[in-house]
Amino acid sequence: MRIYKQSEEIRTIQQQKNITQANSSIANKEHPNPIFNISFFKAMSQIRDISVGSLGETFVGTLLRTLPDSWIMLSNVLIPTTKGTSTEIDRLLIGNTGIYLIEIKTWKGSFSVYRDKWKRREGAKWIPLEKSPTEQSMYHKRIFSSWLSSKNLNIPNDSINAPVMFPVAQWIGAKECCVPIYTQLDDLFKLLNNNKIVLSNDLVSVRDKKCRKELQRLQEKGLIESY
Repeated sequence: MRIYKQSEEIRTIQQQKNITQANSSIANKEHPNPIFNISFFKAMSQIRDISVGSLGETFVGTLLRTLPDSWIMLSNVLIPTTKGTSTEIDRLLIGNTGIYLIEIKTWKGSFSVYRDKWKRREGAKWIPLEKSPTEQSMYHKRIFSSWLSSKNLNIPNDSINAPVMFPVAQWIGAKECCVPIYTQLDDLFKLLNNNKIVLSNDLVSVRDKKCRKELQRLQEKGLIESY
């Protein structure tokens, strides 16, 4: 496994665009009592969960590093959207069997999902969730495919996969979702290894002259940096 990271300069530019748009959105909303605004309490809850999320992503990323040297991995990649902001992909893998945009959710508990509509079990009740991880991952795929086209990189769309990984969930029952859902890393590895070969070694091996040139071009443009 060869690991690259996105240029800090590129990440800073994209993150600044996101912050600018977020601030603009907040300024257009009324906050009569900001101290007790519900957004404040949501933010505090999210901060509490950051450490758990980081551990889960680190665990998955460490295991993915065991893939062969013919594979390439980038972490927390920011891809520009058509709205001038960016969306973040947790793990971007490139190998012979395709390109994988892996969304990692460190959610605890039990979940039910049908046609990308998610519910969380709370006691004896199933509570609908506003955000759908599977729809989010499919959105990443669309944005990434559009970005590839804008760079004249002709990669077949069916060779791009966008699975969602839940490394700490207790149980997930899923039917008819737009992307694969996994709770076990073994199942994710089966996806990576059992798909048919769709990308030649020329595209994923640094020993190949064309690939070396492409990696060098991306590094020179500041799109990626090698660890």
